[in-house]
Amino acid sequence: MKNALNIFAVVLTLFFLTSTQAEAAVEEVGTARMLAVVNSTDAVVIEFYDSKASDQSGECANDVPIFQSVADEYAGKVTFLRFDIQQDMALAEAGRLTVCPTHLFVFHQVPDPQAIPNRTTYRRMGFLSAAQFKELIALYFSIQAP
Repeated sequence: MKNALNIFAVVLTLFFLTSTQAEAAVEEVGTARMLAVVNSTDAVVIEFYDSKASDQSGECANDVPIFQSVADEYAGKVTFLRFDIQQDMALAEAGRLTVCPTHLFVFHQVPDPQAIPNRTTYRRMGFLSAAQFKELIALYFSIQAP
């Protein structure tokens, strides 16, 4: 019985560790959560995508595994968020998010925490390769690839 309990404890520990690591890299967010993270985190990369895009095999679909891979690599150094523009079309229109995916690299550089547009250091529309993500992270956040 004691062996069975020890095995159960090990299995639970492994499950907890793997599930925690897997969900930490990219967070799917709504408007309120996205704004909260941007206001409280130093380096954030936000991927805006359209879940209702007619071509689900295009740039948005191709970008997902690359975005996840880069997020895994920079876990703990850069926060990676995904936002479906269908959740808040007013925000999409205000942000002129006409091409998906669009990536915003947001870095706290100005004293006014409410000035989100002033903290957007780079906006890139369309597909990014892993090398391009790493180059932009190094350039705008001064964080080198691990």
